[in-house]
Amino acid sequence: MLLIRPTDYNERVHSFLFPVKFPQPLLLAVLELRSERIYDLELGNEAAALSAILDAARHLPGQPFSILSEDTGSVNKVRSYSGVIPSRSSLRQLEHRRFEVKTAPSVSRLGAIVSLQDACLDDEAARLVLNYWDALILCSKSDLNELRDLSVSSMTSTEPSNSRVNINLALALTRFSDDFAMRYFPPDNGRHETIALLFNESKIEMTQAFFRSLKFRLKLR
Repeated sequence: MLLIRPTDYNERVHSFLFPVKFPQPLLLAVLELRSERIYDLELGNEAAALSAILDAARHLPGQPFSILSEDTGSVNKVRSYSGVIPSRSSLRQLEHRRFEVKTAPSVSRLGAIVSLQDACLDDEAARLVLNYWDALILCSKSDLNELRDLSVSSMTSTEPSNSRVNINLALALTRFSDDFAMRYFPPDNGRHETIALLFNESKIEMTQAFFRSLKFRLKLR
């Protein structure tokens, strides 16, 4: 496990994991998991990775949620009706809250908060939840309505990039609370599968327990 403190943050080295410098008392913990070769041997690897993360998240306070959103787009009825969750996705079977935030008179951002408590998702749904650009995994003691309101307030930004909006939300949720925000990166171009966890430094022991459980679940030494 690599611990990155605000004073250690180097934009050139760490921006892929977390694209803005974070303030105290936050820490960023990074853990490399499976190599690309081992990952590709796993059938249903996205669903397996998410299942391992949710199982290990039992060591963290609160419940796991997925915060889904998309880049800004033109307001229209069809887009608003469709929402950010695909119509046939198994995510729609889970408890969730959908929302649309106007960022300009004719521009909006779609989003949703999905409870992942006891979720068992297929690869397609897991791929949406694990997408580091459009999604954020959160462990929180807040409920769906509270998280929706917090998300809406963070997504009013006119910033077109969805990833930056999610990062701002992660900072807002973790700085003064027990919440944990995760970004997941599948292996690619020789880089190992990686998870980055943003949290309050007082929760370091919980983070270590989460990572130990995750490694055990994925059968890693």
